[in-house]
Parts: sequence; C-alpha cells; structure tokens
Amino acid sequence: MEAVDGDNTSTTVRPANDTPTAHLATFIYITDGVLTNVLVVGGLLANALTLAVLSRPSMHSSTNSYLSALAICDSVVLACSALLIGLPALPHLVGHYVHGGPFAYVVSYVYPLALAAQTATVWLTVSFSVERFIGVQYPLRAVGVCTVQRARSVADTSVCQ
Repeated sequence: MEAVDGDNTSTTVRPANDTPTAHLATFIYITDGVLTNVLVVGGLLANALTLAVLSRPSMHSSTNSYLSALAICDSVVLACSALLIGLPALPHLVGHYVHGGPFAYVVSYVYPLALAAQTATVWLTVSFSVERFIGVQYPLRAVGVCTVQRARSVADTSVCQ
C-alpha cells in the first residue's frame, strides 16, 4: 500500500494490523493460547493413559508407584498451566474470565497449587533416581530397601511437603 505525500515522494504506509504490537499479540495468542492448551490436553490424555496402565495389578512395583505419583503431579501442573497461562491468552473466548472476572481469585489459589505440584515433581524425580541408584549400585540390598510401601510413603511425603 503506497501513499503519496505533498511533494510527490512515495512512502509506504503499514496497514493498521501490521504493527509490532499486533505481531506480538498474535505471537502470544499462538504460543500461550493455542499451543499451551493443545499441549495441556495432550499431556492430560497421556497421563491418564499412563495411570490406566500403571494401575493394573501386574504393574505393581516401587518404580511404578513413583511413576504414578509423577503422572498425578504432572497432571496438576498441566491443569494449573491451562488456568494460569492458556485460558488468559484466549481473550475472544474468555475475556470476561481475566478482565473483571474470577481470574484474580483463581490465581490466588491455583498458583500456590501449581508451585507445590511442581516442587513435588522435582522431589519425586530425585527419590526415583535414588531408588534406581540403589537398585543398580546395591542390587542385593535393593530387594529389602526398594519396596512398594516405602515408595508410596516417600511419594506421599513428597506430595504433602
């Protein structure tokens, strides 16, 4: 689109939606709104399938207890991410949610929950790594140390911090 000034020199005029601010808004919409929500839905489905498989009686082990606890904590983190990042980035769908709506109340409860679940995920990963180290380094002691009951108590302690 070209415009002519009074002195017959041509200059280019940007369309109204071709500003850096408009590009940033589009980028935020795509990354925070669309991609985050797609990844959240995919992650929640994958964690649900993981829990379905790991809850079978034949999958009863200390390792699977840690993996089940990780799937639960990761699901909480994903759900909180959708509430804190994914939904607010979709203004045409949930504009009332952020501006003058319940978002301020949601943040005050969901944000600490997200941090607690994220911290629990870290501690579960550390605990799982220690168990695997014991299983590899001390295989004869691992039978008595790495039990399902101990894994569940460590997972409960990690989650309840």
